[in-house]
Amino acid sequence: MQKIKKGAAKVSSKGQLTIPAWARKDLGIKEGSLLNLYEVEGQFLVIEQAEVTPLEEIQARFQKLASKKGLTPEALTQAIKESRKKVFKRLYEKTA
Repeated sequence: MQKIKKGAAKVSSKGQLTIPAWARKDLGIKEGSLLNLYEVEGQFLVIEQAEVTPLEEIQARFQKLASKKGLTPEALTQAIKESRKKVFKRLYEKTA
């Protein structure tokens, strides 16, 4: 019979869960880890670590960096549009 470990996870005012240190260590959960959460018949379950694609990993790093720099989603969107225009001009427009 497998040993079952049980612990409590505290919910903060922001809705964040604090997972006990022993569980994070045993399961290899680190800052930024994604977990699949399920609700079954009124019961909340954390079942497994979610698979993170390389693109999602890059996106998470980018979001962290943008946040540290104080960039808003709107400012990022504008910067991406401007960057795309520059690349398009460089690649496709003929210079006179």
